Amino acid sequence: MVATLGLPCVLFTITPEDGVNFRIKVMASGDAGSDVPPSPMSDEEVLRKYISEGQTTKVENPGFCSVDFENVIAIVVEHILGWDCKEHVNKPSYGFFGDLDGWTYAVEEQGRKTLHAHFLLWVKGWNKISQNLGTVKDRERYEMQLCKYADNIMCTHLHGSSAKFVPNVCEEGCSNTSVGIEKYQKCTAQDFRELRTKHGETSFGKKNLVQCPSCHGTASSEDLIVQHLKRFFGNVSTDQNDRLFSISHYVSKC
Repeated sequence: MVATLGLPCVLFTITPEDGVNFRIKVMASGDAGSDVPPSPMSDEEVLRKYISEGQTTKVENPGFCSVDFENVIAIVVEHILGWDCKEHVNKPSYGFFGDLDGWTYAVEEQGRKTLHAHFLLWVKGWNKISQNLGTVKDRERYEMQLCKYADNIMCTHLHGSSAKFVPNVCEEGCSNTSVGIEKYQKCTAQDFRELRTKHGETSFGKKNLVQCPSCHGTASSEDLIVQHLKRFFGNVSTDQNDRLFSISHYVSKC
């Protein structure tokens, strides 16, 4: 496809959840049927049991997991990519990523035996942008087009609030009275590159992303997420060994 369409424009990954998947439980139950999933308001022990049973069902029925995975991929192709699989053509102005010249994907299995697919997309007009990014005359104009496209298809948003979240990383008694996220120093692009390695650390130490210039208080991405969850949900379990993270509390509010 590279020889025909050039370099792809977008790489993204789809990882459907199959550990707590009611569709798979229904298929695995056959004619016997499956009990209705417990209410999110159920005791945590009930929810833990349901999740444990789901994991067992997944391991014992890999074929049904594959069928469900194929169904999810079909939905992604038709409704997220906007591709007409019957006519093998792009649906104009339909997909999340814009009009496509083509696409492909490769399926891999993770250590926990969950299937996931890596998609490559060839977006219409991408070749013109990529070629002109290398020219001194037009680079700035096409760079702006690329940034605008990236902003249209990507975002990072913590669940529960559309308001801009400003974390608190300062130590008690800090003299920093500035307002907003600008009050903190942010780690560099190189710091982010370091974090991609197994034992990488930022210039602020460990996995910290921001630092107060006055008291030198720091926060990692995990710290920021926990702060946001506390703001939205109330008390938050921060026990990293508890994979449910007090699921009976959070699910009931989602």
